[in-house]
Parts: sequence; structure tokens; C-alpha cells
Amino acid sequence: MINNKVVHAVLGFFILFSCNSSSSEEQSQTFDIPLLEKNEELRRTSDHISITRLNKDYLEIARKNNYSEGKALCYINMANVNLSMGNYKNAQLLLKKAEFILSTSDNNIIKTRLYQDYALLSSMLRFYEHGLEYNAKAMYYVKKIKPSKVKNFLLARTYYDRGDLLNENKQHDSALVYLHKALQVKNKPLYESAIAKHHMRYTHNMDSASIYIQRTQDLLKTRSKKNAQYTFVYYTIGNYYDTLGEYPKAEAAYKKVLSVGAETNDSYYFFNQYVYKALANIYKKTGRAEEEHRYLHLYIAAKEDIDDQQHEVANLTVKNFISGITEGENERQKNYLVYIAVFISLIIAIGIYIYKKIQALKHRKELLANEKESLKYETELLKTKVYDKSFDEVIDLAKRNDSTFLTRFREVYPGFINKLLEINPDLENSELILCAMLKLNFSSKEISNYLFIQHKSAQQKKSRIRKRLNLPSDADLYLFFGDLN
Repeated sequence: MINNKVVHAVLGFFILFSCNSSSSEEQSQTFDIPLLEKNEELRRTSDHISITRLNKDYLEIARKNNYSEGKALCYINMANVNLSMGNYKNAQLLLKKAEFILSTSDNNIIKTRLYQDYALLSSMLRFYEHGLEYNAKAMYYVKKIKPSKVKNFLLARTYYDRGDLLNENKQHDSALVYLHKALQVKNKPLYESAIAKHHMRYTHNMDSASIYIQRTQDLLKTRSKKNAQYTFVYYTIGNYYDTLGEYPKAEAAYKKVLSVGAETNDSYYFFNQYVYKALANIYKKTGRAEEEHRYLHLYIAAKEDIDDQQHEVANLTVKNFISGITEGENERQKNYLVYIAVFISLIIAIGIYIYKKIQALKHRKELLANEKESLKYETELLKTKVYDKSFDEVIDLAKRNDSTFLTRFREVYPGFINKLLEINPDLENSELILCAMLKLNFSSKEISNYLFIQHKSAQQKKSRIRKRLNLPSDADLYLFFGDLN
């Protein structure tokens, strides 16, 4: 006869398993999202010590509640801290631990964060192809998240990261599309300035750069919260004015980078050296030798001694965090051995045959689920690759003024032309070609070059299109066609 204690233990095990399975949604609402929001708020100020304390507290909560995905999220957040500090080995260790935990998880929010940071690590190591593959995985999981504020935040960042990776991989046309997608999901100064930087660096279209710099500055006026990301935004603004030769404005923007960094306890210590060098160049151009030498000295000092006191303290705190993880893992390993011994005893008492049957059925179910998930992911990844390739092909046809451009464009954007013809069925082929080129973000100068017409003629054609589509004269054609599917 089976001992009553054994029966109670078995019942308790299955009840606990059932409760854990049914509470995943509640854990997401009470643990994942609050931690993501608090972590992001601190990340904007680059307060790495507070971020470490926050995640250490949440890690303890996750352990007490036996919430494995919660522990994975803490590891991912701390991996991001290590990435910003240049500790790539620690970052990879933490991401690997999180990936192991999430291998059988269906938590799309945390899986998105995992692959976002894997893509970031690959980018920092200059493995851009690998970064794009990880980004595609993040894109797959973020699209499975239910519509919410968190989804929009993660989706915008995934688009932005893909644009950055594509630029580094010299796929500049595709990169611009994803930067615009990020901006459409979430209007942020960082995304506006990224498009401005793209036009300055790759399209050399200063008119477009000017538009997005102005939009960036307008947005900054409405933002009062401290945000370490604004260091990159003001740096782009400084580069813009430096390119135009407006040195006082460039100087003010570069100095704003330093003040924002100081206000937000910015630990991106490696970034200040570029700002110092930019300021030294400004003073050289304006004949201010004393200031030039001062910032050259700061640049050299920053380059030689980047491990300042704040970085050392933050680094020590992070090491303590990782050390705590290792100690905790050792303790849990001992507990696991005890649990395994008890579990084996319970299984023997109940019956090996029943256990094997249940495990076989469960294993088969997991295999089928994994195969289904894998097929979904591969399909989504293939769609992304096909879209990128088709987009580049359409861009190339347009640049060569190829007669098959409009036909191929219809295949890639099947609904776009139909929408235009619903608005005005009398649109001519030449007008449809112009609309297609505007949809692809070609500037007036580019349109005139590729269609072999005068720049003025291109402007006139755009004005005529506004009339033909009944659009007001001040309507932004790029935004209109961008939103038209």
C-alpha cells in the first residue's frame, strides 16, 4: 500500500505544475512589464548601479516564486548593462543563461528582448550578418505579442536596430525603410536624428537632413525628462551644423552632449572622446587655439584613461551581481539533486510504466509544438529576406529607369497602385511611376536624375500629383505615400 505522504507529495507536484502553467499571463503583467518599464527608465539615465540593484531585487522575487522566465529577463537586463560598458564576455555569459531558460518558453516579450541584445552584441563585435539574423528572430517574436504599449516600444526598437545593422552592412536603401518604420511606430528624437544622420552620411541629401534635424529639435523642446540617448541625438545635430559651417551652433550642440551625459550619469565613457575631438576641430576651424589644445588634451586623456571612478564602481557592482548568480546556481544545483532523488522515488512508487507513457506523450507533444514553431519562424524569416531582396531590386530598376520598374513595383507592393487608382482612375503610367518613386523615398533631385528631367520639372510633377490626388498643397507626399498600402 502506498504511503499517504507519497500520495500527498504527488498530488502537490501536479497541482503546482497546473498552477504554474495557468499563471504565466499574470506573471507577465505583474513581473515582466513592470520590470521592463523600471529598467528602461533607469537605462535612460545610464544609472548602472541602480539598474543592478533593481534586477538583483527582481531576481530574488523570481527565485522565490520559481519564475524561470523572470530570472531570464533579469539576466538579459544585466547583459545590456555589460554591453554598454564593453564587458562583452559577461554579456554573452548572461545571454546564454537566459537563452537556456527560454528554450522551452513561449514568453514572446522576453524572447524579443533576448534576441534584441544578441543582435546588439553582434553589432558591437562587427558581425553584422549574425546581427541581422538575431534581429530577424526578434522581429518574429515581437510580432506575436498582443497589441500594447510594450509591443510598440519593442517593435520600434527592433525596426531601428535593423536599420542600423543594414547601414553597417552597406544595405543603405533598405536601412532607410526600417528607420522610417521605427519612426512611424514611435516618434522619438533618436529615430528622427537617425534618419537625418542617414541622409548626411549615405544619401548626401542635406535638404532631407535639414527637415529631420528640425523635427528632432522640435521634439526635444517637448521632452523634459533626462535621457542618456539624447547624447547621440545632440551629437548628430552638432555634426549637421559642422557640415554646414555653422560652427557656433555645432559647438553648442556638442557641449549639450557633455551636459546631458553629466546630468544622466552617462557611463558611455567611450563616447566623450569623440565629442572632445569634434570640439577641438571646431576650435581649430575658428582659430581658437587655446580651446583647441584644451579639448585635444581632454580627447587624449579620455582615450588613454576610459576606466574612470564611476565605471569602476559600476563594474564592481555588476561583478558582485554575477558572483551572486554563480553562488545561487551552485545552491540550486544541490537542491536539484535532492529534488531529483525524491522525484525518482515518487515515480517508482507510482509505477515506472505510467511515468514512461506520460513522458512519451508529453515529449511527442513538445516535438510537434517545436516543429510547428520552427516552421513559423522559418517562414517569417524567409518573408523578411525576400522583402529586403525585392526592395533592393525595385530600387535598382528605378535608378536605371528600367521599363519593367512599374511592373516589378506592382508585384512587391500589390495594393499600392490599386489604392491610387481608387482615388483617381485616370492616372497615367508616368504619374504612377512618379508615385512609386515617392513611395520609395526618392528625393526630387534623385527623381530628376533617374528620369532624365530637370529638377524643376520633377517639382512640377509632384505639384501635379497633389492636384490629381486632391491633396492640399502643404501635404507631405512622402508621409502620404508611406502610409498608403
